[in-house]
Amino acid sequence: MERAIDQERDRLLRGELTKGTFQNHVSRLRQYWLPILGKKPIQDIRHGDIAQAVGILSRRGVSTISISQYLQSLRWVFRLAYAEEIITHFPAFPRIKNMSTPRGGFTVAEYRMLTKTARKLSNIADHKLPTHRDRAGGIYTRTSSIPREMVWLIGFMVNGFMRPSDIIQIQHKHVQVIRSDRVYLRLALPETKRHKAPIVTMRPAVRIYEILLQHMTRIGKATSDDYLFLPEIKNRKTAGVLLASHFKYLLEVTGLRHGQLG
Repeated sequence: MERAIDQERDRLLRGELTKGTFQNHVSRLRQYWLPILGKKPIQDIRHGDIAQAVGILSRRGVSTISISQYLQSLRWVFRLAYAEEIITHFPAFPRIKNMSTPRGGFTVAEYRMLTKTARKLSNIADHKLPTHRDRAGGIYTRTSSIPREMVWLIGFMVNGFMRPSDIIQIQHKHVQVIRSDRVYLRLALPETKRHKAPIVTMRPAVRIYEILLQHMTRIGKATSDDYLFLPEIKNRKTAGVLLASHFKYLLEVTGLRHGQLG
């Protein structure tokens, strides 16, 4: 198993897979597959052993998509063992039917309600930078108001076609304002999930970014290496947790936590 990890690390160094993908595979191998199957020689692992391990994941409530990813990580090991003639054939892997869960969406009226309510909540009190007194268990806690960035964040994500994992990593150095026959932002984000091409936004994202930039300049958080949203929080996982908490609170206030599909 460690030899398979070393081989994939070489692929990482060659740029054939992302750091996140590599880390996820290594985590699945070491934290799940090794304790479950590590005591058996790979030649003795059969379909039933793998199916039993998949059953454990199912009973833990792991989604079918995640189970497929666990199996993909295990295939790494079998591919290497086959290539090095340690095994002469692969055991049959359980077939997993991925059950997709449709994501909830917002109508234009609901989107306007979200931004209007976010603006109202951000004006309850002057926004101040979180301190150690605003922490619980190392995570910045939610207050009765929300940061004014939430208004800009919602509009920026909608007009920039970004995922939450992108939005917490974007820095000012990744943003370029383009004014030609069209006006838009070109976002050269750090590579995630093998996405290397720049993102081209819609025009409203330019106005949102310029307002955000003015605000961040006033508080001294607009250098090229500063993050666009919650730049005072250097741990971006913590920033993501806090932003998600604020958005959840916003959904509760607007009554939009649950949509027509539940």
